[in-house]
Amino acid sequence: MNQEDIHISFDLETLSLESNAAIVQIGAVHVGSSEEFNSYINPRSAESLGGHVAVETINWWAKQDPQIRNVVFGGTADIRQALADFHSWCLSLADGDINRVYLWSKGADFDCVVLKNNYELFMEHPFNFRNNRCVRTAMRLKPLENPAPNKGAHDALEDAKYQAQFIKHALSL
Repeated sequence: MNQEDIHISFDLETLSLESNAAIVQIGAVHVGSSEEFNSYINPRSAESLGGHVAVETINWWAKQDPQIRNVVFGGTADIRQALADFHSWCLSLADGDINRVYLWSKGADFDCVVLKNNYELFMEHPFNFRNNRCVRTAMRLKPLENPAPNKGAHDALEDAKYQAQFIKHALSL
């Protein structure tokens, strides 16, 4: 691992399990410094851009903790602005070199794909696909004894914080 690499633990909350799911929250943590990014997106904005909404996912959300659900679904950000802000945040951490940014999610075959597809609805995807990483792989290859509990499952920022401890352990940061 290069000391100049920027490792970002991120999670999305979505309205579908499809690869073009509407995003209602982007939460992220810079693993090296614990700097955070969090954006709650207006569900109508996410859907209006072309994000997929599934009845099954809406029904699943209806059964989740009402407090978390109300926060996640209470977003006011425009999806385009949220995605632009996330990109800018990552760029600022990497001193303008997006190729230094490694995006970690649980797993790389969902969140990274949904993020890419949402960017491509209105602009070129700004991240290097070679830098996508899977938290599940890190957890399996270098298990962490007694991890801190997730303080807010299904809130993307809390999920990203939870994931970050495994990434940090795996990379020995």
